Amino acid sequence: MKFSNDEHGRVIAGCAIIIGIVLILVLIGFFRSSQHPFSLPNYHDTIKLPCGLTLYHPKGGELMTFPYTVTGYANGCGWIVHDGQIGHALVLSNTGIILSDTIIAAGPETSLPVSFEADINAFIPRGMTAGQIVVTNGLDAEYARNLVIPVQF
Repeated sequence: MKFSNDEHGRVIAGCAIIIGIVLILVLIGFFRSSQHPFSLPNYHDTIKLPCGLTLYHPKGGELMTFPYTVTGYANGCGWIVHDGQIGHALVLSNTGIILSDTIIAAGPETSLPVSFEADINAFIPRGMTAGQIVVTNGLDAEYARNLVIPVQF
């Protein structure tokens, strides 16, 4: 493939613009992990995840069939990883606890956020159509955190 002078010039100009934009972002500190002295945003500010526990599945009111995989991430605010465990998932009905299972971190617990994926398998009594998934961090009352999701069976 042969470039004409006009095409070659456009390619060089396009590359120069891209390199210029990246250099400007580096100079203003966009790629710094700490806060910039002039309060300019950096990439850490642009990708912040909500603090606490976030469940991707199940969503409120979702129809659950077992076995079911609970997925999400823990990002501080009382949700910590200890010995690879994030907490416990409880499947509740109006008659009580149907299942209690441990939620294990999906990867190393060296930094937050920590994602998880927990397979739960519960026997739902005949005729039961609704309940709750409760995820708890299992800590003492002062530090206890719970996330309650209503679900359908």
